[in-house]
Parts: sequence; C-alpha cells; structure tokens
Amino acid sequence: MAMPPTASERGSVTAELALALPTVTLILAVALGSFGLQIEKMKLVSIAGVVARGIARGEAESAMMRLANELRQGTSIDLKFEPTKVCAKAFFVVQFDALGGQQIEVADWQCARSSGL
Repeated sequence: MAMPPTASERGSVTAELALALPTVTLILAVALGSFGLQIEKMKLVSIAGVVARGIARGEAESAMMRLANELRQGTSIDLKFEPTKVCAKAFFVVQFDALGGQQIEVADWQCARSSGL
C-alpha cells in the first residue's frame, strides 16, 4: 500500500523537473542543430557533384561557381584537376558563438570523369 507523501517530500517532483528541464532542452537543441547540419551536408554533396560534372564536361568554372552560390548562399568551391577526372569540394564554415567563436568546416568532395575518356 502506498504511503501518502510527507511534508518533507512535498514539491520534490517539481524541483527535480526544474533541475532536469535545462538539460533536456540543451540535448534537444544539440540534436536539432546537428540534424540541420546534416541536411546542409547533403546539399553540399549535390552541389559538389553538379560542379564536378559541369566542369568535367567543359562548362566554365565561373558559371559553376555562380551556380553553387545560387544553390546555397555562402558555399565555396575548391577544384582539383587530375588526368582522368575533376574533383570539386563544396564547403562552408559554421561559427559557434556560444562556444567562444569556435568554427567547423562542413564539406564534401565529389569527382567526375573528364570528357573525352
């Protein structure tokens, strides 16, 4: 049989909830933030592939750079030319002000065979 709460236990559930709520909120914010970054990473996969294929088939680099910036504002592109393929790295930098301005780079490389092979 359950005993009724004593006066010393009254409000303990409220106190425990008040202590746990900031932690749950922080975990939820980190999870949603990382999910958002993963979506941006998937966009970079597509952008890098489009740029690599476009340059491999002879499109102008400047046109591909403009296209990358139209697809996602703030995206930078690095290119690497190899004898049989063209590789494009699409990336952007995220700055976390809450962590003292710490930055991370979100990036993806995609390659395409050069035309004429």
